[in-house]
Amino acid sequence: MIKWYRKRKLVILVTRLAAYNDKGFEWSKHNDQQIEHERQKLINLIKSQIKKIGEAKVSNTLLAAVETGSLKTDITGMYIQYAKQTKL
Repeated sequence: MIKWYRKRKLVILVTRLAAYNDKGFEWSKHNDQQIEHERQKLINLIKSQIKKIGEAKVSNTLLAAVETGSLKTDITGMYIQYAKQTKL
């Protein structure tokens, strides 16, 4: 797979999670279990993408947000910029 595509996919996943956290879970009318499931699914996809890219190429801020769980509930989208800083 082309390197830029991996970065692009990471940015898309982080954006998707932020959008879901902002209003997506309300629009979907998910209950608490469904919200947790959707968030965890996206975090797992993000972790998988980071593994494919290589942690050394990903922003330390984004890595920390994944590990601490702050990315999982972020509604601001602030981590999108850190995903965009991923090196090719």
